[in-house]
Amino acid sequence: MINLFVYGTLKSDGTLHQAISDGEFLGEYVTKANGFVMTSAGGASFPFVYYTDRKNPYKIKGELYNVTEDIKKRCDFIECGGGYTFREIDQNVFGYIYPEKIGTTSNSIRVNEDEKYFEWLNNAEEPTQGN
Repeated sequence: MINLFVYGTLKSDGTLHQAISDGEFLGEYVTKANGFVMTSAGGASFPFVYYTDRKNPYKIKGELYNVTEDIKKRCDFIECGGGYTFREIDQNVFGYIYPEKIGTTSNSIRVNEDEKYFEWLNNAEEPTQGN
């Protein structure tokens, strides 16, 4: 079994949650490690998380699941196929991190300045252009 940290479309309210829904939900989770940045692929589509350095105080908030190897393989197909790398984020906690700086800002990204973390909001409304 693997402790898998998810922070975007694999979360319980995400469009790809079905891939992980057979796993055991352990609860909301904020990474203990800092140095992360969250950006968007554009609008409310999906997030990128990448590592900068330890001087960056920000962490990532998401959900933690205990999953089988079969569930992990499903998630690998989705995430590694999209360019993410599977790595240990905290001791015995693994997740998918983008290997380089990428993405843009989005209304789907909530920044908690007090607790220093980024969080992806799957159902956030992006502003529409109008007259």
